[in-house]
Amino acid sequence: INAEYGGLLSGAMVQSRTVMVLMIQLAMARAADFRFAQAYHDHMVLQRAPQSASIWGFAPPGRVNVTLASDHVVATVTAPVVQGKWRVSLPPQEASIAAVELTATWSGAGSSTRDIVITDVLFGDVWVCSASSILDLLSEVRCSRWAEQHGVLYGRATR
Repeated sequence: INAEYGGLLSGAMVQSRTVMVLMIQLAMARAADFRFAQAYHDHMVLQRAPQSASIWGFAPPGRVNVTLASDHVVATVTAPVVQGKWRVSLPPQEASIAAVELTATWSGAGSSTRDIVITDVLFGDVWVCSASSILDLLSEVRCSRWAEQHGVLYGRATR
């Protein structure tokens, strides 16, 4: 069959293998990138005292220093990179309306370093909520009761 198509099948197989190898290399390079985990970004709120905010990310082998700073350095915490991941716990910070910066600095072999900065970080109460299907059902029941009490039917007033 391959001869009928002028060797196209073997060429397509080589291309698909090449693409697969490139995707694997890209994934490995991405894993070796120095970065914060996806949950951390500019304009975020971290948990205030008395809890410690935990910050983590990915990096090649080395060490990561995380500095919390406003007009002056508030705290610096260091962690090793273990199996491509790093994690630090910041000292507890009081609730704030003044934004701070988080700077993560990776130090690798030799004298190479890289910085990542997250800006406009506040400290306050952080609530993490999730729901299961039973909670969704309870929410729907509550909404239906409220709608009945206020004379709302399918988004239109009944009174």
